[in-house]
Amino acid sequence: MSRSRNPRPSPGPWLTRLTIAPGLEALLVEELRELGFDGTIDKGAVEVRLSAPELLRVQRWSRLAGRATIRLGTVGADSLDMLGDRARKQPWKLYVHPRQPVQVRASVTRSRLRHRDRVEAKVAHAIADALRGPRLPGGRPPTETLLVGVRVEKDRATFRVDASGELLHRRGWRRDSGRAPLRENFAAAVLRASGWRPGMSLLDPMCGSGTFAIEAARWASGLPAAGRRRFACERWPCWPSRAEPRAPKAESHPGFLYAADRDSGALHAARSNASRAEVGGRIAFQGTSLEDLVLDEAPDVVVINPPWGERLGDPRALARLHDRWAKLLRERWPTSTVACIVPDKGALKRIWSEGAQTALQFSAGGTRVGVFVRRGA
Repeated sequence: MSRSRNPRPSPGPWLTRLTIAPGLEALLVEELRELGFDGTIDKGAVEVRLSAPELLRVQRWSRLAGRATIRLGTVGADSLDMLGDRARKQPWKLYVHPRQPVQVRASVTRSRLRHRDRVEAKVAHAIADALRGPRLPGGRPPTETLLVGVRVEKDRATFRVDASGELLHRRGWRRDSGRAPLRENFAAAVLRASGWRPGMSLLDPMCGSGTFAIEAARWASGLPAAGRRRFACERWPCWPSRAEPRAPKAESHPGFLYAADRDSGALHAARSNASRAEVGGRIAFQGTSLEDLVLDEAPDVVVINPPWGERLGDPRALARLHDRWAKLLRERWPTSTVACIVPDKGALKRIWSEGAQTALQFSAGGTRVGVFVRRGA
């Protein structure tokens, strides 16, 4: 019987862990609810039970999640030998092809198994042993490395299998990243926290590689976050031959999207990125500074990730510059909501938090940052 008439059964649904930067979990729960799922917050992640089509749907359409992993099992493990024995009994043949490269990453907390490298080696050997003998029918094994996670806490070990492959924030369109680029899923989180939604107008006056405007344009156009990429789960031996995800209702919201930068190189990169993201015609780009920027009407939301950091020199001069930008935005567009990302301490925080609320706090590039949102008058 042909494969199309005899779809392969799936062992799901799986308890799926969707990772995200700590501090952004509530936004991911909100997004999942809009996609039709109820998630539970764990630090740095949201857990939700998903079938095969649902696992694809969430990975393809979530603009916030960083990676999806499924929980294979949790076992007692108070010694390396016990860990290896229990790991060997997990159903690895459902997820790993013989001769497929596997990378094991372990975390160890309050356990007798103190050496992470030994835990990783023991689990890797157990997986190799479990894969001996007959395998599930299918084509040639993939060459892509499968990531397996092991979390050992006290005398319990939890095994996880990566369902994503490439990190989900890497959409595929950003080849020109510019200086200090913000991850795409972080930009989507800032948009959501600012109150911006498809149909509203948006301005990014220091657009760099165009991440804010492009994420907004794809959201407003009803395009999936992940584009046409494939995921690691689609290469699992157990993956059903028919697992097409149901797409959310397609709608197009035409709110005006503006992006500007005084750096011609950054603007060229932003335009190129927007073209690859299939939204080049949805964004109005201007090669100008914030001071010289002219719009026909006030935008609903302004999002700004202004330059900051030691590489910019005198911190007092930088603070004066930020103070000028903050006042300019208040005076020029007093009815607009302004969301700004700056370090979550020091002079820049004091400047942008005046009259604003702290909408988000998370780490970006190793720096604790805050998103400060001033609602329009």
